[in-house]
Amino acid sequence: MKFDTTPFLSPARGATCHNRAWAIEFATLDLDCRPFLMMVADIYVDARLPLSVTVSVAMPEDVVGALERLVHRSGKPEEIWIDHDLGHGRAALRTWAEQRRISIVYGSRPRTKALTEPLVRDLGAFLHGKRFSSLIELGHDIERWRQSYGAADHTVPNDNQ
Repeated sequence: MKFDTTPFLSPARGATCHNRAWAIEFATLDLDCRPFLMMVADIYVDARLPLSVTVSVAMPEDVVGALERLVHRSGKPEEIWIDHDLGHGRAALRTWAEQRRISIVYGSRPRTKALTEPLVRDLGAFLHGKRFSSLIELGHDIERWRQSYGAADHTVPNDNQ
């Protein structure tokens, strides 16, 4: 099992097919209750697709649980890219990844942000001006966005060219 810090999109690291590499991004939404979200995106060279978005009022503590549900639904990636130190959750993530033979790649924040920020920006624009009576309602709206984002053509330039 490897846990490395090599640059994410070097020619050797480019994700050339779907479900090869996922990136995890955490963000705080600019809404009244300031909910946190954990977005997992498929970092395919030509299209970055949001696979899962978990919303909570506190930073998602159960990263492993969210990833396990996603692997069960979508299959497992070869690598998961993350730039956050999960503190005590890092050991649990490492154990989980080793059991599933998934490499965890820790990298620099600016590089992961470049991969996931367009998704977070698009989600923010989708939610702009909306009001939600509960986190469940917010979660349902985010899921509608995620499904419509996957159905739309969001092709991005190939970073390896």
